[in-house]
Amino acid sequence: MKDPKGTGTSQSAKPTLWLAFSVFSAAFGSSFLFGYNIGVMNAPQNIIGLWIRRTKCISNGGTPEPDDGTGEALWCRKLNEQDEAVMFVKNVELNTLWAMINAFIPGGAILGAVASSFIVGRFGPKRSMIMNNTLALLRQS
Repeated sequence: MKDPKGTGTSQSAKPTLWLAFSVFSAAFGSSFLFGYNIGVMNAPQNIIGLWIRRTKCISNGGTPEPDDGTGEALWCRKLNEQDEAVMFVKNVELNTLWAMINAFIPGGAILGAVASSFIVGRFGPKRSMIMNNTLALLRQS
């Protein structure tokens, strides 16, 4: 059906499968991954914190768990469940390291936003999204 002005455009155009796929790819191929990566950092917080403590204990010359550990009490002492819950509060350096690790995600987003105009200008929007999603799939495997 043509419009009244005779320009040849159809007013009853329906969304196509290709349009739905494109919208889905744009939403879940970029924005969703960013939000997912932010949320994913909070789940293993204690595990990563314990790994940082263990690594710092060893680098300071101590021996970590399974006993009570030897060396600095701040890094090498074995933590019970209550202490694990507050290990970031009691250890300022560990808390700072965790904050820096989490700051890399928005920092990378800023870098990506600045670089995206160059990449889209060079490769075009379609190829840029394909490259972005290919990298995301490779990271997941």
